Amino acid sequence: MKTNGFTLVELLFTVAILAIVLTLGIPSMTDFIDRSRATTEHRELVKTVNLARSEAITRGLDVNLSALSGSDWEKGFRIWVDADGDATYDAGEELREFGAFRSNADLSVTSNVSNFTFTSEGFLNATPGTVFIFNYRTNPAHCSLDRNIRLRHTGHISVEERSCP
Repeated sequence: MKTNGFTLVELLFTVAILAIVLTLGIPSMTDFIDRSRATTEHRELVKTVNLARSEAITRGLDVNLSALSGSDWEKGFRIWVDADGDATYDAGEELREFGAFRSNADLSVTSNVSNFTFTSEGFLNATPGTVFIFNYRTNPAHCSLDRNIRLRHTGHISVEERSCP
């Protein structure tokens, strides 16, 4: 007599194997997603800084990079040209706008700076020797994802991994 289908033992064995694979795989996948998101976010910031500097050089004008909301950089940022010269952002002056981080990461800048101005030579409009540090921080359980992003008055930017306490 030939039967089609699975026996109860075969079904239970398959479900047990599936449960083991999912138990091992889901935490790894979550960690992979967290790492990918953190890498994407701090790289987005670096690309944005480089774009603002490049636009200043290309246009031969001062170009600003500022947080969308006060000094809360993780809520988004924009690149803009101060067309009317009033030193404040006005609607229509943006060249590009970037939305908020999708993670719960915090992004702050030393001295709570909310605006950077790149000159037409590609330098920051800051005192020579000045270094600003963007502190990209995730939750304490993932401090290995944290980065210090250094922006020098020359306009050059570098990224370094933060040491976990």
